[in-house]
Amino acid sequence: MNGTRIILYGAGIAVLLVILTACLDLASPTTAPITSAGDPAAPVPFRWALSPDGLLRLQGGNLHALASELRLLDATGRTVADAPTTPLGAGDAGLCGAAQAQGMVGATLRPPDAGKWPGQYRLEAKVGSMWRPTQLTKAC
Repeated sequence: MNGTRIILYGAGIAVLLVILTACLDLASPTTAPITSAGDPAAPVPFRWALSPDGLLRLQGGNLHALASELRLLDATGRTVADAPTTPLGAGDAGLCGAAQAQGMVGATLRPPDAGKWPGQYRLEAKVGSMWRPTQLTKAC
């Protein structure tokens, strides 16, 4: 009888050790970076509209290119405006009176001369740690 208890006790400890080892493996942080399935050189899609007061309103990005910041560059490559993006949700209005926002994030920039938009400016989106070109579509 005592021999059976010792065997069962030993088996119980072995099972407990296996469970604890598995839990430790799950709790260990991974060292592999999280990567996107999208092309890191591809332009980030954004829709744009100029408001009557000269503000450039932008909505866009996607799951493969989630921008954290936008910057507006002049013809010489100098940053003339920049802004962080904000997440867009189901209740956010779209551009030009659309009922629903399009894209993952939005931002508002003030170009130095709204009359020169988009011809004299270039918009870039920061995705991760890289600045990427944008593919712009006029909303209205």
